[in-house]
Amino acid sequence: MASAKKPATTTKKAASKRTSKSAAKTTKSTAKKSVAKSTRTTRSRKPATPEVVSFKLAPETARFLDLSFTRQTVYWIILLTFVSILAVWVLKLHLAVVEIYDTIEMNNTLYSTLSLPVDNAASAS
Repeated sequence: MASAKKPATTTKKAASKRTSKSAAKTTKSTAKKSVAKSTRTTRSRKPATPEVVSFKLAPETARFLDLSFTRQTVYWIILLTFVSILAVWVLKLHLAVVEIYDTIEMNNTLYSTLSLPVDNAASAS
């Protein structure tokens, strides 16, 4: 039984050593902790809106009907020429198709007006 007491005493010493080390650790960690800083939040103020002033007409810089050559004028001229060329091409195709239909119709009327003599002897047999 004496042997049983020995381990108990050594464990108490070890336990006391452990607690003193853990106590030292806790005191060190509390010393390292920093105090939370209080931060102020500053709100930015909106700039004051100027007072509403009655609307005034702006001075007229250019008259509406004045002609001036600008970059948009060039764009419109290019677009106009493209559309015109496309329209002429479509009309040319349309006239070609109409001419083909006219020749077909003329050939049909030509062959329908010609009557071939029917051979009665060939049709009787």
